[in-house]
Amino acid sequence: MDRLYRQARDRLDRAGRALDDLGYFSTAPVRAALADEVIAAGRALAEFRDAVVRLFAEIDQGDEDAPAVLAANGVKFATPAGMGHAEIVAELRADVDSALAERRSLMRLVSRLRALADQSAPIGSAAFVPGCGRRCPDELLNELHAPAEFPGGW
Repeated sequence: MDRLYRQARDRLDRAGRALDDLGYFSTAPVRAALADEVIAAGRALAEFRDAVVRLFAEIDQGDEDAPAVLAANGVKFATPAGMGHAEIVAELRADVDSALAERRSLMRLVSRLRALADQSAPIGSAAFVPGCGRRCPDELLNELHAPAEFPGGW
């Protein structure tokens, strides 16, 4: 992933610099070279986006080895503050102790624990796939794959 990311970033930077260098009286070969840079940037960006989508679609966050597989593919993530195993266990223990101390019904306690379990089920990486399409939509890739002609004397 890191290689694909760097490749896409570098291609986009090159295309941006080429566009900055495009002058009002740039020749046809210069304009064609810029179009080639834009197309190459689009291909690199599409390759990166598609690799991320594939990886996220294939990884099930419930798998024990999911964090290792994601890390091996260069995906960095951190457990949100207060959501580590020890913090969750401590919070559940405190809730149960409190409910028992207040002599709440066992059915009510179990109902609350089930609701918490339903709300806190981990989401898989596939939940992030739609975000890839929003951040790098097909329309953008289509424009980069077939950029408009730069007019002569532009």
